[in-house]
Amino acid sequence: NEREAELSVIGLGKLGGRELNFSSDIDIIYVYTTEKGTTTGPEGEEGAKGAAGAKGAAGAAEKPETQLPLHAFFVKLSERITRLISRVTDEGFVFRVDLDLRPEGRSGELANSLRSMEIYYESWGQSWERGAMIKARCVAGGRELGRRFMEMIRPFVYRRHLDFTAIEEIKSMKEKIDLVLLRRNPETVDVKLGRGGIREIEFFCQALQLIHGGKNPEVRERNTLEAIKRLEAENLLGEAEARELARGYIFLRNLEHRIQIVEGRQTQAVPARTEELERLARMMGFVDTEGKKGGKGKRAGTQFWEEYKRLTGRTYDIYRSLFYAPKESLLEGVPEEVLLLFSPEISEDRMEKGLEGLGFSDTTAALKNLRLLREGPPFAHLSARARVMLERIAPYLLSKVVSSPDPDMALGHVEGFISAIGSRTTLYSMLSENPRLMDELVKIFGTSLFLSRTLIDYPESLDILLSSELTRPRKEKEQIKRELERLLSVSGDYEDRLDTLRRFRNLEIFRIGTNDIIGELTSSEVSDQITALAEVSIDEALVMAYAELEKRYGRSEAAFAVVGLGKLGGMELVYGSDLDIIFVYSNESKGAGKGVTTGPKVVSDHEFFVHLAQRIISILTVRTKEGLVFNVDTRLRPSGSAGPLVVSTKAFINYHKFKAAPWEKLAALKARAVAGDPGFCQEVLKELEKAVYKSPPSRQDIKELLRIRKRMEEELAKETPTRFNVKTGKGGLVDIEFLVQTLQLLYAPEDSSLRTPHTPMALEALGKAGIIGPEDLSELRHAYSFYRAVETRLRVVHDKPEAVLDTEKTEEITKLARRLGYTGVDAGRKFLSEYWRCSENVRRIYLEAFKQWSD
Repeated sequence: NEREAELSVIGLGKLGGRELNFSSDIDIIYVYTTEKGTTTGPEGEEGAKGAAGAKGAAGAAEKPETQLPLHAFFVKLSERITRLISRVTDEGFVFRVDLDLRPEGRSGELANSLRSMEIYYESWGQSWERGAMIKARCVAGGRELGRRFMEMIRPFVYRRHLDFTAIEEIKSMKEKIDLVLLRRNPETVDVKLGRGGIREIEFFCQALQLIHGGKNPEVRERNTLEAIKRLEAENLLGEAEARELARGYIFLRNLEHRIQIVEGRQTQAVPARTEELERLARMMGFVDTEGKKGGKGKRAGTQFWEEYKRLTGRTYDIYRSLFYAPKESLLEGVPEEVLLLFSPEISEDRMEKGLEGLGFSDTTAALKNLRLLREGPPFAHLSARARVMLERIAPYLLSKVVSSPDPDMALGHVEGFISAIGSRTTLYSMLSENPRLMDELVKIFGTSLFLSRTLIDYPESLDILLSSELTRPRKEKEQIKRELERLLSVSGDYEDRLDTLRRFRNLEIFRIGTNDIIGELTSSEVSDQITALAEVSIDEALVMAYAELEKRYGRSEAAFAVVGLGKLGGMELVYGSDLDIIFVYSNESKGAGKGVTTGPKVVSDHEFFVHLAQRIISILTVRTKEGLVFNVDTRLRPSGSAGPLVVSTKAFINYHKFKAAPWEKLAALKARAVAGDPGFCQEVLKELEKAVYKSPPSRQDIKELLRIRKRMEEELAKETPTRFNVKTGKGGLVDIEFLVQTLQLLYAPEDSSLRTPHTPMALEALGKAGIIGPEDLSELRHAYSFYRAVETRLRVVHDKPEAVLDTEKTEEITKLARRLGYTGVDAGRKFLSEYWRCSENVRRIYLEAFKQWSD
C-alpha cells in the first residue's frame, strides 16, 4: 500500500531511560503523523473498488469496507502491537505494556496524531507529564516522526524560564505515593517508592531538570545516573550530594534486580522473613562475620540493613533539602520592627513612624510601596497560593531592603517588580523557594537603577540572578562565543533564536553589571567585556541573517565586512551604548555569479547585502518579550543617513579619499573589523588606513575640527555653574578624544605606531613618541580613567546615559562619590574637587596643543 502516514512508538519511564528491570513493565505511547486521509485498502482488491464504482452516478459515495480513516487504522495497529507484546501464551509473554502515560491516561485514545498531541500538551499537559516526558525516547517505528515528536514536546517539558512550581507539584505527587504505601502496609519497606528510595532520587533529579533544563540544555538527560553527573557538572548539585545519590541509586537498583530475580515477579518490597532477608543480603555481597573475630561480627542481614538505612537516610535528607526547606526559615533573623509592619492591627501612622525608624527618607512613598507588599499588586487577581507566597516573602524582602545601600530606591524597585509580576504564581514560587535569589534581587534594587529597570521590564529574566555565571567577572571573547553558540544550537525556529540571543545578552550584562557594582571589574574591564559581547552578538546576527536570506536568494560570492566605529571601534562600550557600524561588501563576486546571487530568487550583490544589513539590524534591535540586544547606529556611513546602507569597497575607500569631511576622517580613526570575512575585513581596513592617513590635515581642517568641538560643548553639553557634562563639557572626555585623534591625524601619516582605535593605547603611543609630554600624559591618562569610571557608574547605578553632574543635588552627588570610593562626610566635595581639577587640566592641555590653530 502507498504510505500516507507512519507510526512511532515512544518509550517512557525505565524503557526511555534504558533502566529496565527483569520484571519491568514497558511504558509506551503511540504517535502517528496525521489524521488526514484514509488507508488505500489491500492491493488488488478490484471487487471492493468495483463495488464502490457500481453504485451509480453518485460515484463512490460509500468507501469500501477495506478503507479506514487514518486514526482508526493506527488505533487498530497500536492495539495489535500491544497485544503481540503483552498477550500471555503457553510460552509466556514478551513484556507487560503500560499505556497509562498517554494523553488523558486510560480514558484517552490509544494512538494520537502529532498535531493532537501538540494541542493536548500545550493546553492540558500536567506537571507530572512534564516529568514523565524527560525520559521520552523513540524506540520503534518512524524515526523522523519520533524526532519531530521530541522537538514538539521539548518546550512543554523544558520551560524557557526557571519554574519552581515543579517543586511543589512533584512534592505533592510523592506525598500521595507515601499515603498509598501507608494505607497498603506501613511496615513494608519498598525499595522504589519508600523513604529514601529510587523514586525520591528520580524525583529529585527531575525537579532540577525541569527547573533548569529550559535554559541549560546540558541537564536534559533521560538516564538517572547520567543526569546526576550532568547536574553536578553544571554546579546544580554538590559533589558530595551527587556521590551519595549515585551510590544510593546503584545500590537500590541492584537490590531491586535481585528481589525480582528471587520473587520472579514485579515487586520492590524487601522480604520480611529472616531467612529470605539473609539470602538477599548475601546476593548483595554481604558476608556473615558473626562468630568470627571473637564473636564480635554481624550477620549479613544486619550489615545489609545498616547500609540500606545509611544510604536511604542520606537520600531522604538530600530529597527533603530541595522539597522541604523550612518555611519558618524566611522569618528567622527578620527584625521585630519589620515584622510589626505586617501586623493586621497596625495603623498607618504607626507604619509611617516605623518606616522612618528603619531609615527611609521618603516615608510617604515608602508607605505606599509597603501597602503593595502587604496587599499585593492592584488590579491583579492573585490566586490563593500566590497570595500565601507573597505573604511569606514580603517580610523577608523588606528586611533586606532596610539593610541595602539605598532603602528608598530598593523598596521603590521592589514595588515596581511585584507590580510587574502581577498574578504570575511561578515567579512568586521562584522567590519563595530561593532566599538567595531575594538577597541578590534586593542587592540589585538598592544599588543599580539600570539593572533594576531591566528586571522590572522583563521580570521573567529573574532567574538570571541564580546563574552561576554571575560569579565570573571576566570572560574571553571566544568563551562568550562558545557559550552563545551552544545555546543557539539547541534553539528552535528563528523567533526562538532571537529570544535566545536576547536572554544570553541579558545574562551577560547582569554578569558584568553585578561584578562592576561589587568592585570586581574596573571601568576599562567593563568596556572590554561589553565590547566582546557586542562583537559576538553581531557575529551571530550575521550568521542568522545569512541563513535566513540564503533560503530565498541563495548565496553571494562577494565578501562582506561589518566595521565598528565610535565606542565599538575603540573598545570603549558602556551600558546602553549604541553600536556604530558600517556595512561593506567587495566590489564584485569572484565566482560565476558575476555580481548576482545564486537563486532561487536572483538579485544583485548590492541588493542582497542591503537585505543582509537590514536583517542584521533587525536581529539586534527588534524588541521581543526578552527585550533587544543592542541599538544600532549606521549614520557614520558615507554620506550619513542620506547614503546607501551598504557600500562597496571601492565606493567606501573613494569616499574617504576624496569626499570625507575632517570630522568623518576623525571618526574613521576608530574603525575596526567586528564581523565578516576576516581576510576581506583586513583588506578594507588597510585601504581605509591608507586613505585616512595619506596626508596630514590642513590648517583649515584643524580649525574645522576645533569649531565642531566648540559646537558640541555649546549645543550638547549645555553646562551651567551648577551643571557639568562629563562627556561633552569643558575639559571632558571628548576633549581628550579630540586631542588624541587630531594628533593621530597630524603625526600618524609618518609614524604608523600611532595608528590604533583605542584611546588609552593611542595616548601611550603619543607619549612614547614625545608628542605629548610626560606630565601632560600622566594628567590625561588619569583624567580619562576617572571620566570613564564616572560615566560607567552614572549608567549602571543611576541609569543616566548623558553623564551629567548636578551639584545642587547634593545627596545624589554624595552617593555617586561613595560608589566611586570616596569616604567621609565630605565625600561629595572631594569627588567634585577632583572632577574640577581634571577638567581644568584637560582643557589647559587641549588649548595648548591647538594654540597655533585657534586664532
